[in-house]
Amino acid sequence: MERTINRKSQVKKVPLKSGQEQAAEHVRLLYKELRWATGHLAAIYDIIKPADAPELVDPNQLKLFQDDTPGI
Repeated sequence: MERTINRKSQVKKVPLKSGQEQAAEHVRLLYKELRWATGHLAAIYDIIKPADAPELVDPNQLKLFQDDTPGI
């Protein structure tokens, strides 16, 4: 497995030899792709949400139902 690094119009391929390096590269790519996907999901939500929808207090903690139980 190789990691491609693009800096100042130079492309460099670095071989990843150990399993930890390869796992780290997979995690880095996963994070990159998830950020891309969540950005697009947020844009789609902004397009399809109803006009009378209340503003989200904390968009990272979406709740489907009102929780009336006291805190633990």
